[in-house]
Amino acid sequence: MSLLLLVAGHETTTNLISLGTYRLLMTPSALNELRLKPALWANAVEECLRFESPVQLDGRMAQQDVPIGDQIIPKGASVTVVLAQANRDPEIFPNPDMFDIHRHPNMHLAFGRGVHMCLGATLAKMEATIAFSELFRYSLELHGDPIFNPNVLLRGLKSLPLIVKGSQ
Repeated sequence: MSLLLLVAGHETTTNLISLGTYRLLMTPSALNELRLKPALWANAVEECLRFESPVQLDGRMAQQDVPIGDQIIPKGASVTVVLAQANRDPEIFPNPDMFDIHRHPNMHLAFGRGVHMCLGATLAKMEATIAFSELFRYSLELHGDPIFNPNVLLRGLKSLPLIVKGSQ
């Protein structure tokens, strides 16, 4: 269990920080506002989690027959939950394809929910908030295209070429 927590917490948090850095650089108006209003960093982390979900899929087993529309998922059936798609549900998130650091409430599923909530969610959010607030004290620019990992389960970057222009 300790090894699972270490590995899961390391890769997903790394992906959150790299994907969030990329998204913030692609949304300069949000980044400029965050530099002026550092109190918004925690909210920005939540939106990074929703918009660039590090964990794309999760699996569950139906504990009982579950009706969805005109179909029934039978008790015991394996179900794949596409968290990234759920985080873009227009019935839950107005303008779901817009990155909005003011989104509230932001009930994303990046860390699961209820009994399936990630044990390290609070730590990962704290790490990302600190990383972003420190990283973006510098003026960064993309220096080429990012390279995404070809992993269906975990979304992340192999590289994010940046140039540091100076401190803010």
